[in-house]
Amino acid sequence: MKSNTNLVSFQALLISLVLLLFIPTLATAEWLSTVSRLLFSFTMVSCLYLAARDRTELVIGAIIFVPTLTTKWMLATALSPDAQLLSYSALQIIFLCYIMRIVYQRLLSVRTVNHEVIYASIALYLLFGICLTLIYYAILILEPSAFGGKIVLDTSDAHSTSKVLQELIYFSLVTQTTLGYGDLSPTLASARIIASFQAILGQLYIAVVVARLVGIAIATAENKE
Repeated sequence: MKSNTNLVSFQALLISLVLLLFIPTLATAEWLSTVSRLLFSFTMVSCLYLAARDRTELVIGAIIFVPTLTTKWMLATALSPDAQLLSYSALQIIFLCYIMRIVYQRLLSVRTVNHEVIYASIALYLLFGICLTLIYYAILILEPSAFGGKIVLDTSDAHSTSKVLQELIYFSLVTQTTLGYGDLSPTLASARIIASFQAILGQLYIAVVVARLVGIAIATAENKE
């Protein structure tokens, strides 16, 4: 994380993630669903390009991501709606876990804190929330009654899948920040366990990663004095 190019790129990545989270919530037209899908694909490619530290990591990430992209755009009509969404979610979860591992290792190796590091740390936090969203989505596909509230998933309806995904993004981020409004809650045991796991890791991230970055920033400032 040394170049100015990466600084601009991580800032752009963070903006893309924010747009990815909020554009679909404003979607009242079908074409916005396509825009959201394109933005998601672009954001994931950006994640791989920025996170990979060498050619090996880039190639491994590409090997994981290409099947994901193929499932999303080319096999949508070849598979049943449930199979297409489930396979896409599973592949995307694997890809995001790979990206998060790389970014996390980079954050733990930094010796100075700059804007780039801050952007990367926020992006990692949001990526974790998106990854857990996809896990909840996969659970809901397998068990439609996994969540209480007004979530009804029709895998054959693009508008329904987009709307449910946004509901789960909301649930994921609320859980990760431990707000827990209670308007949407998991009823399936596995979903409850994962939600508890997410809440714990969300707090540990702040306590471990963010606290470490703050400590480095303070130490650097003291050394300059």
